[in-house]
Amino acid sequence: MIWGYSWGWVDGCNNIKSLDELAAFEDGIVAKYEKEYKNLGGDGIYFQSVTEVGYDKIGDKTIAEAVTDLVNRAAARIFEMTPDLELQFGLHATSVKNRLEVIKQVDPRIRIVWENCGAFPFCYTPCNIKDFDNTVDFVKTVATLRGEGERFGAVTKGLVKLDWSRFEYADGPYAIGVASKAMKADRVRAKAKVWKYIQAYWLSYADKAQEMVRVMAEAKKGDLYVTPLIEDGMFEENIMFPAALMCELLWDPNTDIKELMPQVALRSYIDFA
Repeated sequence: MIWGYSWGWVDGCNNIKSLDELAAFEDGIVAKYEKEYKNLGGDGIYFQSVTEVGYDKIGDKTIAEAVTDLVNRAAARIFEMTPDLELQFGLHATSVKNRLEVIKQVDPRIRIVWENCGAFPFCYTPCNIKDFDNTVDFVKTVATLRGEGERFGAVTKGLVKLDWSRFEYADGPYAIGVASKAMKADRVRAKAKVWKYIQAYWLSYADKAQEMVRVMAEAKKGDLYVTPLIEDGMFEENIMFPAALMCELLWDPNTDIKELMPQVALRSYIDFA
């Protein structure tokens, strides 16, 4: 069980107008951990900070420098309370990919979980394979950025995403996944159109996803932490073929993809759009 809360933003990175503001979040980050999570149980904390943007500076300060400084200071205080905590830093490569010499200074006890590293399977659209070779090179670099013992993780995409134009943050506690049968049925029908698009390109480019998993597994000698991201895909109602195939690749990246795909497709619980 990995709990999660933000380290330095509430409803979007673009609301941070000056990176000098970031340092002010430190006390709140530590206090929230001590008050709400320290005695809750579980295995760790996943957090994101101000990296989910397409630029690498705000004002005259780099995002990489400001984030590394905040993360290291807050993490040091948390590790004093819980030395064996699994701390996971959800890091978007878009804003730091040219500042790896700075990110290299992140406390080695923190697992960096890389997101938005380039082409499929790191982007939402599985037809985006144009920059695949460069993405492979980048992943090989960050997988050992802080040495062979790098605590590396990754978030893959290429499945389905939230409609961010209509998304609203929940206000207060609520029960996840609780909704009427009618609402679920309507959502399944709506998402089927998206899954059909996703499915079409997985049928074409599943070999790219397999190659990327192999690259990561080989770089880390099998000690790999990967989270496939499925946003609002009605995963609780049906298991779609692309999602099942990606999960299977994490268990078995070495079986020929032409053999693996029909094996997964023929399982009784798998649905197609």
